[in-house]
Amino acid sequence: MSSLFRTLSLRAAVVAMLVAAVPTAGSIAPAQEQLAPSSNPAAGGQVSEPVVVLTLGSVSKLQKDVQYLASAVGQPQAAGIFLGMSAMFTNGVDTTQPIAITLPLVNGAPEPVALIPTKDVRTVLKTVEAQTGGFDELDDGTYVISVAGTVIYIKQSGDWAIVSRKREMLSTVPNDPTTLFAGMGNNYDLAVQLKMQLVPANVRAMLIGQLRQGFEQAMERQGGSDDESAAYAESTLDQLEQLIEDTEELFVGWNTNVEAKQLEFDSRFVAVDGSKLSAMYSDQQPIPSRFASVIRDDAAAYFHGAASLGPALVEQSRDSISGSVTMVKKALEQSDELNEDEMADVNELIDAVAGLVMDSIAEGKTDAGGVLLADTGSLQFAMGTFVSDGDEAAQVVKDLAAKLEGKPNTPRFKFDMSEYGGVTIHLIEADVPESEDEARKVLGDVLKVYVGTADEAVYVAIGDASVDLAKELIDSGTTNQAAGEALSQGRILMLPILKYVRSIESNPVIDAMVQSLTNENLSGQVEFTANSIPSGQKANLVIGEGVLKAVGAGIQAGQAAKQADGDF
Repeated sequence: MSSLFRTLSLRAAVVAMLVAAVPTAGSIAPAQEQLAPSSNPAAGGQVSEPVVVLTLGSVSKLQKDVQYLASAVGQPQAAGIFLGMSAMFTNGVDTTQPIAITLPLVNGAPEPVALIPTKDVRTVLKTVEAQTGGFDELDDGTYVISVAGTVIYIKQSGDWAIVSRKREMLSTVPNDPTTLFAGMGNNYDLAVQLKMQLVPANVRAMLIGQLRQGFEQAMERQGGSDDESAAYAESTLDQLEQLIEDTEELFVGWNTNVEAKQLEFDSRFVAVDGSKLSAMYSDQQPIPSRFASVIRDDAAAYFHGAASLGPALVEQSRDSISGSVTMVKKALEQSDELNEDEMADVNELIDAVAGLVMDSIAEGKTDAGGVLLADTGSLQFAMGTFVSDGDEAAQVVKDLAAKLEGKPNTPRFKFDMSEYGGVTIHLIEADVPESEDEARKVLGDVLKVYVGTADEAVYVAIGDASVDLAKELIDSGTTNQAAGEALSQGRILMLPILKYVRSIESNPVIDAMVQSLTNENLSGQVEFTANSIPSGQKANLVIGEGVLKAVGAGIQAGQAAKQADGDF
């Protein structure tokens, strides 16, 4: 843990010291003697808006967040490393404002520009003088330092210091630099934004060309490939090309929300308006669901997704599935683990499953949900998913059973056992080997998988205890229900799952994690959601404080157990 905080501390110190490399030892010649000629954006060079923007939260925010994280995982002393380093190298820095690095292009070449919040950059430079070897001041007030042989220019502009390797770039920053990172800054500890369309078309074309060249070289090293594999690879490259050409914006951000006591990870993807990729995302919208009842407060875990699919996404999905099937078959052929008859049977099964999946996608929607209930000594799981033809799904399993009949160590199948709510119930049983002691504690001596098939749905329940849960899911699906605005969502609670694990087999780490969550009255919650936005999607992952405390308690218990055993 301390190594993690050390890494964060060093990175923050590097930013505060305005350097991009490890400081060099010894004296450095005056920077003015090392000035190298550079292009002049103001005299004809083409300077783009920043293609990439990276922000760090303010020093005060980072200090507060690091202290919280260190305390949450039970290592409060680890925060001292960061606090000490940040205090040492931030003299003169406005600790309430974020730090930013932008990456505009000059005639197509990237040229980073850093933005440091300070009203007195001279004080900042004096603070890091031992690391930079001193600084010079030019006639116009621009400061110059040299770090590891690289000349760096710094200029005071209002409440900010602008930093660049090229003197001319200092004048390209707007009077209010915060306009370059609106919505980022102190909203996150770390955030990165990429604007792909600002990358010149010839540069994007070069990247695509390099990808294709790399693929061709890999194929040559492998002695070529068959037509089907080559077609699959070509389809994958086409999708990558579309992603590069049609991406407008990509954003990721990490925030420590001390007030809400949670970690937050945000991402956002936006396609070029009017592009094929934009149409794919715009057509994907939340729809009423047959399986929305899996979203329940008492669930130890659940997943749900229900969305419409447009023609372009359906076509791309079918191509991807077809290509994946080809590659799976090829891998099986090369494994030498199946004889010719077995290979034919497996290929037939793969084709049947893939055909059902593609037919279901062709209906223009996805709809699925699963739920896990857990507590001491009790575990239940049930799920359901939309399919275009439930009878066909049942036939796939029946065909599999027929091919396995009479072979040793194969599952036992019982079809059309009963009917519930318009769903036909089937059962698959398999003996759990005696050598698998832990699996037997969870599944019993015999694994039982109940499969229900309806006109446009398949249900699955694991174990006898899950049958009633599956029936609840069937009952709730007689009419489609709204599941909110999310395309997909899910949640995991650590405490009930850990309680169940402890009831199966206890150990000091699990005991400590359960005790930590129980004492703090926390559940150890992790949540994620994905939502549609114009021409794109956004996603959010939230990790609650309970997860941090439980992990910290588990680590400490594990270390204590090793010390008790004499294993250091």
